[in-house]
Amino acid sequence: VYRNYFLLSALHLPSGRVKHYEMYEGHPLDDSFRNVLRTNLSIGFNSRNFDIPILVSAASGSTTEELKALADDIIVNDKPAWQLGYNLPPNWDHIDLIELAIGKSSLKIYGGRLGAPKLQDLPFDPDAEIAPEQREVLRRYCVKDLETTALLYNTLKPQIDLRISLSDQYGVDMRSKSDAQIAEAILRAEYETLTGDTLGKPKFNPHLRFK
Repeated sequence: VYRNYFLLSALHLPSGRVKHYEMYEGHPLDDSFRNVLRTNLSIGFNSRNFDIPILVSAASGSTTEELKALADDIIVNDKPAWQLGYNLPPNWDHIDLIELAIGKSSLKIYGGRLGAPKLQDLPFDPDAEIAPEQREVLRRYCVKDLETTALLYNTLKPQIDLRISLSDQYGVDMRSKSDAQIAEAILRAEYETLTGDTLGKPKFNPHLRFK
């Protein structure tokens, strides 16, 4: 996401084909990516916090400048996606791997631990203006990240399969949840089944004191 350049790259896991969707001056964004997200399971890393808000904004017709401002709000100003109002659309089937992986690390660190053959940092400063000859460099960079995400997904497949089974059992999508979040969802579902009551967040009393 750059001020004058936007790139969405998608790797089709069964075939290994990569599709690039680009937007820059004189080249509008091919909005067929919305249909791809509606008709396929998509997988990302930290995607609910970053990629999904960016894609929702792009799908609404945002310019490269507007997408860059949103990216800065998320990364630089540390604003969560829910606060910005960009949530996962109900008809986009998506899994975010960040809560499933052990520890709290970046995608590239996980890639290093798993022996990914190619790892690369962002080749140009986030505030740079992207020249035409630099677009291919960014496309190659994104492909490396896609391959690392696919490697992490395949490694976490047993955990994902377990979450799919629990999702079917409890009627709650647990595919992107951590172990602790799964426990909370199951306890909530069991409580509501046994009591018939909806379990909300407890009211906080600021006057209570504990030792």
